[in-house]
Amino acid sequence: MPEINEKAIGLTILAFNAIIGMLFFHLDDSDYFSVTTILACISALTSIYINRDNILYLLRTVIIAWVGLIPVLAIIQDSLFSARMIYVQTREVGWIFSIVVCSTLLSSQIGFVLASKIKFRTTKNIDLRRNPKLVLLAIFLVIIFAGSLVAQQRGSIVFYSAYASAEQSREEMSVQNLQAVCSILLAFSFIIINRVISYNGLLFGATFNRYSLIFAFEVVYVTIWTQFLRGARMDPLGIFLEIFVLYKTIHNKEMSLSIKQLLVALLAVLILQAWGIVRTLGSAGVSIDNIVQILNKDVREIGGVAVMYYQGTFNDISVGTAGIINAVQKGLVGFWYGESYLDFILRIPPSFLYPERPKSLAWLIEDIYNDWHGGGINEMGEIFLNFGIYGSLFVPAIISFIIGWSYRRHLSNPLNIWVSLPFIGILALYIQGLLYQTFNSFRAYTTIIVIYSCLRLFYEVVTYASEPTPTLEKH
Repeated sequence: MPEINEKAIGLTILAFNAIIGMLFFHLDDSDYFSVTTILACISALTSIYINRDNILYLLRTVIIAWVGLIPVLAIIQDSLFSARMIYVQTREVGWIFSIVVCSTLLSSQIGFVLASKIKFRTTKNIDLRRNPKLVLLAIFLVIIFAGSLVAQQRGSIVFYSAYASAEQSREEMSVQNLQAVCSILLAFSFIIINRVISYNGLLFGATFNRYSLIFAFEVVYVTIWTQFLRGARMDPLGIFLEIFVLYKTIHNKEMSLSIKQLLVALLAVLILQAWGIVRTLGSAGVSIDNIVQILNKDVREIGGVAVMYYQGTFNDISVGTAGIINAVQKGLVGFWYGESYLDFILRIPPSFLYPERPKSLAWLIEDIYNDWHGGGINEMGEIFLNFGIYGSLFVPAIISFIIGWSYRRHLSNPLNIWVSLPFIGILALYIQGLLYQTFNSFRAYTTIIVIYSCLRLFYEVVTYASEPTPTLEKH
């Protein structure tokens, strides 16, 4: 009996659902909303199943499905999916969301499939091999400095001041560049330490223990002290994901999640959701009564219409994306035809160097509606803004292809930082790039080029200085 190619079958199902969804879109009749909702749910389950063996692909699939299906499953039941901007939570928006989910999941999967066809020659040469102690010391010092800047910009610990309090504008809370620096340097440190273990056989030796303790301190310092205690949730989660993935690839382990790991991940998500409540309390104090009060405030009815979900990160992002879809459909904004992606280049310089740099798309919602959705705009919203619903047929494939290409390149020599550079750039702000805006991933790419160039220059100078000076022999 021939072997069943489940990925090919899954891709066929995704293609069928996307085609049917597009046909319904051309009929321009939201009476088919129930049908497209079923198609979207089938596409989501299919994508999750066929990507279960790779945590990066799986996470991308889950985020697309989660952000897209939150509005669909609420609106189909005549409910709201957020207490914010209820005027954009219309049946038409939910109907379009269901079709976009189908086409986005198909396109994303095509990108992964195309990337899997690329072959890289496996090599064992490594860069920055000499003077690992000095390189690790330089990385350590920069992490401490960058982390202190992150802590300074994020403000006080949430037990003393509520997260993103009135004294801190949204502009001041933008610390993704520094977050990328810390994530990238932690990845470099992790790879170099694994080199020492691999090449010197010091798995249980004193050197391994010393380096491991230093790396553990760096991780705790960045994730707990500079981020988590100051209200950040996705940033520390992203760093733990980065380390987990690098560990898997360096040690040639499967990229799938075991049942135990999945349960730990779900527990982490629940803890982070609870932290989302705690961080808003500030000086009001953390207590069960205060947490219950927040929950009762956020889960309620508005005008007799139920709000289905707790007010959280995904709801806010779904609202922002819904706001873009609604604005385009109502003619409040025209298609940008790729302008937001070209703006990536203009957004490279920091605002203090280029005050007129294009603003984040999250501000577009405020400009259009004079209202705030509470979060970012997912890639589905940015794609719809630029190319309409047809953009969801090709842009996600490009993004997934870049992810898959960098992943396969990294696998060819996971201990070589230069070879792994594109992949580390992807990992540095992976969750932020998938949840909020694609620009976060582009930002990490530009940041990693600068960091590696500086580290390489430092390495060459140190290596040159440590070489013995040649002497002339006397005859």
